[in-house]
Amino acid sequence: MRPYGAFHELTGPMFMAKRGENIVVGMRMDGRHANAIGTLHGGMFMTLVDTALTLAVGRAAAKGQYAVTQGMAADFLAPAREGDWIEAEVEVLKAGRHTITLDCRLRKDGAQGKLLMRANGTFHVMAAK
Repeated sequence: MRPYGAFHELTGPMFMAKRGENIVVGMRMDGRHANAIGTLHGGMFMTLVDTALTLAVGRAAAKGQYAVTQGMAADFLAPAREGDWIEAEVEVLKAGRHTITLDCRLRKDGAQGKLLMRANGTFHVMAAK
């Protein structure tokens, strides 16, 4: 996928696909993404979640509207290591007039892989300027 700007150029590349109705964003962990103990940094986990949620929200919002993050929550369940392929799959739970609620699961090695993180987000729907 095309980077959103300088920050995504530093953290990417990331790749986007659809799995059924769900948006999937994937990346290969490398040394740039590691914390002091060599596992995926929590901030990088959250960057992948935020990127995937934002892409899904863009598709769920009505034409002429956009949505901004109202809240995100996450549970870190297992580490990722250098070389791991990580996917964030997002399901839109509810797309209303004022809010969009989403669920996200990060897994190692695809849809049936080990669950690394679960997250959710709520986005506030705004009219386009």
